[in-house]
Amino acid sequence: MPGATNKGAEAMLKGLFSSTRYIGLGVSGTEVSGNAYARKSLSSSGVTFESDEFETTLSADSASGDTTVTLTSVTGLSVNDRIHIGTGTSRERVKITAISESTLTLETGLVNDHANGAEVVRYPQLRNTSQLDFATPTGSWGDITEITIHTASTGGDKLYEIDLTNDPEAVFSGNDVYIPAGELAIISVL
Repeated sequence: MPGATNKGAEAMLKGLFSSTRYIGLGVSGTEVSGNAYARKSLSSSGVTFESDEFETTLSADSASGDTTVTLTSVTGLSVNDRIHIGTGTSRERVKITAISESTLTLETGLVNDHANGAEVVRYPQLRNTSQLDFATPTGSWGDITEITIHTASTGGDKLYEIDLTNDPEAVFSGNDVYIPAGELAIISVL
């Protein structure tokens, strides 16, 4: 629904970013401490808050499986943005990997068909604009199953948790531990 915003979710995101916040990694629901996974400050790690909600529409029909869509406007969109296409049960979230004139290339194919004029929205979001590097572990730490955001570099309150149990990442001695630029996105949605 163009023009609508979710002020509660947007305020929550602003709250996550309004003070110094820290990102941590967890293994099997328990945050790992020590040098390998020391919490990183969000504000000094290239994480930005994008408060502007962007709205436009498709300028052509798109079919399930399509990896490109054409919009009436792309001004304000960037590579790595996550957008929602459609409404209701057909709404789906996709990641932009390239922009050429009014055409977006998507990381994965569409799941649903969307008609010319379908709503396209980028909601307010927190995202990392640069790679978030953690120290290289000196031993095997198991599978990373969560990413968390906290109020302090140690202790403090856990404000947000991203569950990775369906797609854990195994970390062994000598592995580089990082979140690539644009891969962390916390989005407020209606």
